[in-house]
This record gives sequence, C-alpha cells and structure tokens, in this order.
Amino acid sequence: MEPFESQRRASQRANCQTGRSETCKTAIMQSGLRRRPSHGNRVDSDGVKLYCATMAKNVADRAIQTLGGYGYVGEYDVERLWRDAKLLEIGGGTMEAHQKNITYDLRHTAILR
Repeated sequence: MEPFESQRRASQRANCQTGRSETCKTAIMQSGLRRRPSHGNRVDSDGVKLYCATMAKNVADRAIQTLGGYGYVGEYDVERLWRDAKLLEIGGGTMEAHQKNITYDLRHTAILR
C-alpha cells in the first residue's frame, strides 16, 4: 500500500468516527438524557445530517474511484452504498433546506439573547 493511500484511508476513518461521535452526541441530547434548551435541537440535528451525509457521499465516491469500473457494477456493495449515500443528501430534506434551517435558527437565537 502506498503512503498516500494509507493517509487517505486514515482520513476517511477519522471522518467516519467524527460523524459517529456527533450523531451519538446529538441523539443523547435529544433523548432527554441531558437537559438543553429546545432551540438548539434542530441546529444540532441539521448540522449532523449535513456533515454525515456529505462525509458518507465522499467516502462512497472514493470507494468507487478505488474500484474503478467495478464500483458501478450492481453486484458489488460499493454501488449500493454510493446510491444510499446520495439518497442521504436528498432524503429528509435537501442539503440547502437544512442549511437554511440552521441559518434561521442561529439568527433567531442571536436575536433572543
């Protein structure tokens, strides 16, 4: 394995761990295990979705690029993962809608203070 390839894999692993950590933290906050003002919930959940959907799409893109033409063949899991990652960007609201929600909530929170 080339040094550049191992650095890329390490970066992907770090991105996945960051996404997992943020998802767990947001789930704990919203489950009520830790008390927090309700106005931050949508900012957190939209932020996690933005980060994780983008990260999943980037990782799937790199996996397809690594496999070359085989990455597009339906018999490999990478093709399904890429398709699912692309749907994450669309399902549950577009990326732009989540960005607008975050902007609105942050502006609204700043006005209240």
